[in-house]
Amino acid sequence: MECLKATTSLALLCMYIFSPQVSAFSLTNCTVSGALNNTEELKVLCYKMGFYTVPSPIPSNARFIDMSFNFFSNIRAGDFEDLWNLRGFNLSNGNISQIEDGTAKHFPNLIKLNLAYNKLKTVSRGLLDGLVNLQVLRLDGNLIESIDEFAFKTLRSLIILNLTENNLRQIANVRPVLLSPSLEELLIGSNKFDVFNSCDLSRTALSLIKIDLSYNPLSKFQITENIFPNLDYLDLSHCGRNGTMLWNITDKTFLNSVKALNLTAVDMPEEDLTAVLQNITWASLFKLRLSELKWMKPKTLLQSGCLPGLKVLRLQRNRISKPTAQMLDPCSNLTELDFGENVISAISAPTFKKLTQLQKLYLQVNKLTK
Repeated sequence: MECLKATTSLALLCMYIFSPQVSAFSLTNCTVSGALNNTEELKVLCYKMGFYTVPSPIPSNARFIDMSFNFFSNIRAGDFEDLWNLRGFNLSNGNISQIEDGTAKHFPNLIKLNLAYNKLKTVSRGLLDGLVNLQVLRLDGNLIESIDEFAFKTLRSLIILNLTENNLRQIANVRPVLLSPSLEELLIGSNKFDVFNSCDLSRTALSLIKIDLSYNPLSKFQITENIFPNLDYLDLSHCGRNGTMLWNITDKTFLNSVKALNLTAVDMPEEDLTAVLQNITWASLFKLRLSELKWMKPKTLLQSGCLPGLKVLRLQRNRISKPTAQMLDPCSNLTELDFGENVISAISAPTFKKLTQLQKLYLQVNKLTK
């Protein structure tokens, strides 16, 4: 019996000495992954815990914190100590309607912040103050109507900003984000913009590479200054209102740098869309989406869409029934063609005889029987 006690005691002693340091830390109902002395990997996972207040204490060396899918309504600056090592913080999918100014100063080295799908109505002056290293910010799925003119003043490293699915009504509401000099991707789809006028955003050249304006009721898209000299990707899918979307590009070379253009389900007449594709200089255009344009004739879609330098063309859900070699005459430079989700019942190899560079052809979800 004494030998058994001695063996048991020795085993317990070994477990205490050699177990990871994280075992000495307790954060109710949360999972702490990694050792407390490991500043590269320590993760605090408190998602889907039903919390109404921020749990504490949080390890000061935490590298990543996930508190998503909880029931916080207010976040106070006093809820956190300084977390110098924190690089990623997920506070998405909650009920957060207010974050006290100054809270962000506790995370000076944060790189990614996710506040998506909460109930924030405004981006106040102090909400993001101090996040000088932040590169990715998600504010999508909130109720944001306004942004303080100095809210982004300290975000000098910000590259990607997602403001999709909010209640912004005028492009001028977005102007404060341009105080972030490194901003490359601006996602502002699914808001309430009815006019895009470049001068409301800026009168000088921007660093933006990607802009997403999809699912806005735009009746007018106007560029009067060359503010997008580096724009690589432009998404205007599902824009327009009541069959009208007026384009006014005062210099047809203003969109010369665009390589990928999405005009899926854009609500505008066939002749207007054809003019947009043919009259603007799309010198760099490589990939074009013209899906869900059922009111356009397939021949018109192909003739206007197959621009000289285009390599990838997507024409999904257009009720195309019988593509012909004649329709595809202008498309000889394509390397990829997507006819998916149409109503094609028969097709033959000669149809594509002039598409000598074609490498990929998509015909999924059609009416082909063999």
